[in-house]
Amino acid sequence: MFRYKIRVLLMPAIIVIIAVLICVILLNVGRTSVDNVQMDAIINGLLTISTDLELQHETVAKTAYSISKQNVYKPSYVKAHKYHEVELLENIVSLSRTNSFSDEYFLMYRGERDVYKAENGAKNTFEVFAKYYNIDDESENLYEKLSTVSGFTVIPYKSYSKQNCIFAMPVFAEGNLSGNIIATLGVLISGSELSDRYQSMLNYSYDNVYIFYDDSLILTFSEHN
Repeated sequence: MFRYKIRVLLMPAIIVIIAVLICVILLNVGRTSVDNVQMDAIINGLLTISTDLELQHETVAKTAYSISKQNVYKPSYVKAHKYHEVELLENIVSLSRTNSFSDEYFLMYRGERDVYKAENGAKNTFEVFAKYYNIDDESENLYEKLSTVSGFTVIPYKSYSKQNCIFAMPVFAEGNLSGNIIATLGVLISGSELSDRYQSMLNYSYDNVYIFYDDSLILTFSEHN
């Protein structure tokens, strides 16, 4: 379970903060006072979002663990025969269908610049992958971040001037939960789809919502987006 804490700040507007692991959600309700019923509605909406974030984290973590146990993903197996890459791509496409949050999974092996992505079941160089999602302006920075993932993290990036993010998880060797990291599993998350998803979970009028992860803003949206 994610741990959370709630703080209410009386400022020109009220901000409710829920910390989910090291993810922080801020909601600006645009007024200086709310009654208990209204506060309950606000908190329940934010708790629903935090529970959803927890579910996505667990899904990505379980998928990474599943990959670590399967022979088809072992680097030596993938390199042994060209057809084994086809097997890997078919497998990652199947895995991506288990997540209702996003089916845009991809896998990057450590020390390599190839990306195996679920969309179209394709293998691309990282440069082609970045260009496909229009993130080539910051592609090298993103590559470095993905190549050094050591635990679950959220990496923000922009595409067509829109804020998006990647949920990333290391894949350890031989079904382990620590030790030698062989790859990074990533899930591309559309900022617009994420905001639509979370807008539907809030049943109280608000001005803006901000979601931070490790001091980086990964999403912001308003009621009138």
